[in-house]
Amino acid sequence: MTTQVLWRGPLFGVAGYAQEGREFVLGLDAIGVHVRAEDVPLGPHRSPLEASAERRLHELTAAQIGPEATRVEHGLPSRWAPGARAGRTLFETDRIPASWVANCNSMEEVWVPSQFNFETFSASGVDTERLHVVPSPIRLAHWHGKERLDLPVSGFTFLSVFDWSLRKGWDLLVAAYAAEFGPSDDVVLVLKLHSSHGHTGSELRHLIERAAGRDPPAILVLDRQLSAAEMPRLYRAADCFVLPTRGEGWARPFLEAMAAGTPVIGTDWGGHTEFVREDTAYPIRVKGVVRIPEAGVREAPFYRGHRWAEPSVEHLRHLMRHVYEHPEEALARAERARSAVEAHDTSAICSRLFLRLLEPAAQSA
Repeated sequence: MTTQVLWRGPLFGVAGYAQEGREFVLGLDAIGVHVRAEDVPLGPHRSPLEASAERRLHELTAAQIGPEATRVEHGLPSRWAPGARAGRTLFETDRIPASWVANCNSMEEVWVPSQFNFETFSASGVDTERLHVVPSPIRLAHWHGKERLDLPVSGFTFLSVFDWSLRKGWDLLVAAYAAEFGPSDDVVLVLKLHSSHGHTGSELRHLIERAAGRDPPAILVLDRQLSAAEMPRLYRAADCFVLPTRGEGWARPFLEAMAAGTPVIGTDWGGHTEFVREDTAYPIRVKGVVRIPEAGVREAPFYRGHRWAEPSVEHLRHLMRHVYEHPEEALARAERARSAVEAHDTSAICSRLFLRLLEPAAQSA
């Protein structure tokens, strides 16, 4: 039975695909799978990694494997090379780009992170026999701890972490925060941002200031890259993580916040609803699933004709105020969330994935 895997996909960047790719590759390597990794860069930014992880990833990109190795393509199906056995991908709207369907159907298996994506890929024309739900892995031990990042602000801290785009609902978040809180409220909104579209930090600050209006409560923009060790400390420095996203295939920052023990407010639509639930978080009601406007299509042309969620700003305001005024309740919910995400630990996910990789060899033995 083969234990060799060629994994092709983003590995060294900051995007969710690269974060997930590192977890899969290092996780399979840790349980004894013979892995060769090939980096397929996505986006201009590189993530500051732990020295040991970066060293091991580079070693795996130089590893030798035989022709019988199972090949996995990870990332955008439009970039998949032919001949692989499996493809790993996700998408954030109510359907996938039409150009992806043929590439997905050329694979023996397509691994998606959520039932939400199982349904959107299937509705778009991907053969359901090929679709398998494989959750996104996270090394929980890396996120546990007590150290907090030193921030140059004080007060009840709302945190959001995202790549700048309309899909992430930054406009809704800033509007809700500025409308709900005032000078008498001891609050701060920390926005940990990067921009795949090339916006500079000063441009982002200008857009946020304009959206917040006159005399808003405190807002801190963090646009520098944080190391792998700093990110868990950032989450733990917050009293609440909030992201009124309009669409996600998975939404890794929700999982990271929960693993760090931080209460979560998130949209009640998308792949993350498998763990962002009433018992583990504060779901934001959705006013409807609407056609994506031209502003969203300009950022991502393959969204044309698609739909995404429109979260309620009024309900977001209510939830932010509620968590601010009931921090003990929020922490109790976060504790339940931490237990709920244990099933997503990298070792558990990769062990189950390894068994799936062995199935064809076992059947032919």
